[in-house]
Amino acid sequence: MRTTTSARAYVLREIAELALLIAVLAFVSRFVHVPVWVLIGLPCAQLLGTVAMYTLFLRRSLLRQAHVGPEALVGRIAETITSLDPSGRVKLNGETWSAVSENGILIPSQQKVEIQNVRGNRLFVNVHTGTGR
Repeated sequence: MRTTTSARAYVLREIAELALLIAVLAFVSRFVHVPVWVLIGLPCAQLLGTVAMYTLFLRRSLLRQAHVGPEALVGRIAETITSLDPSGRVKLNGETWSAVSENGILIPSQQKVEIQNVRGNRLFVNVHTGTGR
C-alpha cells in the first residue's frame, strides 16, 4: 500500500497527540492521585480510537488521488465544437474549453478527442482512439 504525505502527516499528528496526553497525565499524577487504570486506559483508548477512525473512515480518503484540478482532466474525452487547426473549442461535461491539437493536425468538428495535457485554461488534445473516461 502506498502512503501519501497527508496520511503520514495524520499519523504523525496522532502520535504527537498521544505523546502529549501521556505527558499531561504524567505531570498531573505528580500532584493529584490518578488511578493506574486511568494512566494506562486513556492512552490505550485514544490509540484504539485513532486506529479505528483511520481504518474505517480516513484511509481511503487520504490515500486516494485527487479528483480535482488540471490533472483530473488528463485522459478525459471531449468533443470538438469547432475544427482544431491547430486550435479551436471543445466541449467537456457541458463546458466549452479552448483546445489545441497536440500534434498540430487538423481535427474536424464533432470529433471525440482525448485530453493529453492542460496548461492554464487550454487543453492539449489528440484524436480519441480507444476507451477513456
